[in-house]
Amino acid sequence: MNRVLYITMHMPSKNAMQAGHRLAWNNLLRICEDHTVDLFLISNKKEQINLDLYELKNIGNIYHCPISFFNKIYFYFLNLSKISPKFSTRNSRKAKNHLMALLTSVTYKIIWVEFTEPLVLLDGISIKSHIILSVHDILTQWSLRKKGFLSIFTNITYRNEERLLSLVDEIRVLSPKDKHLLESLYGLHGVLVNPPELSDFTKNFHRNSIQLEPYSIIFWGAMSRPENSKAIEFFIDNHWSEILEAYPLAKIYIVGSGPSDSLMNRTSDSIVVTGFVEDPTIYFQKSSLGIAPLMDGAGVKLKVLEMLHTGLPVLSTKIGAEGIEHSELLQIIDINQFSKYVIDFFSHVKS
Repeated sequence: MNRVLYITMHMPSKNAMQAGHRLAWNNLLRICEDHTVDLFLISNKKEQINLDLYELKNIGNIYHCPISFFNKIYFYFLNLSKISPKFSTRNSRKAKNHLMALLTSVTYKIIWVEFTEPLVLLDGISIKSHIILSVHDILTQWSLRKKGFLSIFTNITYRNEERLLSLVDEIRVLSPKDKHLLESLYGLHGVLVNPPELSDFTKNFHRNSIQLEPYSIIFWGAMSRPENSKAIEFFIDNHWSEILEAYPLAKIYIVGSGPSDSLMNRTSDSIVVTGFVEDPTIYFQKSSLGIAPLMDGAGVKLKVLEMLHTGLPVLSTKIGAEGIEHSELLQIIDINQFSKYVIDFFSHVKS
């Protein structure tokens, strides 16, 4: 059985709060079916090793190189003119030395890299293994969409991404849009599309009119991610009062882990912030409309795919709908038009 080294910057977990962590778990699960897998984790220091990893079929050694906030700041200022902040967050000297020693002592048929950022550790190392990269976000696109301070790093992010992608033998993305973007940006060929696997709760989902609340909305995603909290706070601050004026019984369920104090302060009888829930099925069953008023981010949004898969009509910005093929349930609108379209949608709902 071939030996694989699986490198990731986030802790893979089946029931993770973040979609990227769940995708990492699903990829790792598939690799373990046919290979003996050693796991190299360069996660944030606060992330503990997921004990479920030890129970995986064919899992070998688990190497954990946690990266502290101090390390991120140190490498950021040390390489300010050479490395984008996106890559400096995983540029740990300790982790690189550990990885070099491992690759010297063990021969791997395949090195699988989850997320683009960990490639910075492979830069400058002579490697004979076949390197596969699982891309979650195209980081140059992410940078282009940033405003203010972070936007000044777009050129260096592009150069970093171009350089690091050249180290890879095989690239896999989540949508045809990302395939086209990578190939056009960097002149790549043969990028593979592997659509993401959705959460288990969506697979046998059934919607019925008994549980449905007619004037209800759901926003679904990890609230600890800045692009999610920014989106829903903008929606509440700029659209919710107008919607409530038209439909006083309207309610929004904001479902996902890590809501900020700022978001919690916006709770009311009509605004329910759940925090992390093990199974969000009940909130999907209650809701008659999904929204994705995203203004930042890159890549296909699992939150939107999962809402659509459960039969929810979804109002989304272009960024929220990115990489999703045509769906009759999906309507793409401007960020400033959400109240208008929600009110119009509710006008066709039977109470």
